[in-house]
Amino acid sequence: MTKIRSPRFPAILALGFFFLCWMPAKAASTPGFTIAAPASTITIKNPSVNQANFTITPQNGFTGAVDVGCTLAQNPSGTMYPPSCGQTGPAVPTPTVTGPNPVSFSMTIATSGEPLPVSLRYRRPAFPAGGYALLACALLLFIPASGRTRRNFLFLVFAIVLFAPLGCGSGTNTRTPAGNYVFTVTGTDQATGKINASVNFTVVVQ
Repeated sequence: MTKIRSPRFPAILALGFFFLCWMPAKAASTPGFTIAAPASTITIKNPSVNQANFTITPQNGFTGAVDVGCTLAQNPSGTMYPPSCGQTGPAVPTPTVTGPNPVSFSMTIATSGEPLPVSLRYRRPAFPAGGYALLACALLLFIPASGRTRRNFLFLVFAIVLFAPLGCGSGTNTRTPAGNYVFTVTGTDQATGKINASVNFTVVVQ
């Protein structure tokens, strides 16, 4: 028995090879870029302000301005005062690729200062709020006063009871704790608004 071969089979086969071979080649030729960090780990002192230079390498003929940013990706210590990372200054130019050569840009990495002086930290009142209230009540009972003055004394008692526990300040430690902090630097094609590349690096605060 003779099999009848469909005349459409060669065309379907050719179309399959077209999509398998041409489409990946087209995707690979899409203009873009990569971002490289100066090192996977950057060690800094505390406190300090540091400059780190990153590199944009164009691919497949990419040209144009690249908006860059830096965000904290991992904060293992959970501190409220991790290192900061970003471009600083009002006149920092936007990295712009004009040809096949890599373009550099810098990020400022800084830690968050020193602990507050002892005089500004929280101090428990030497005389408890209840003592202040009793003293005010004694003055209210034994010192002759008009009705308006008595109301003022009562308001004073209320204010003392409410605010005396706060002591002489609410200072806190603003120093960046030592540890490892992971940051992500991203680059966005300014013309399309798409993020084309990103790189992670670790900041070790000593």
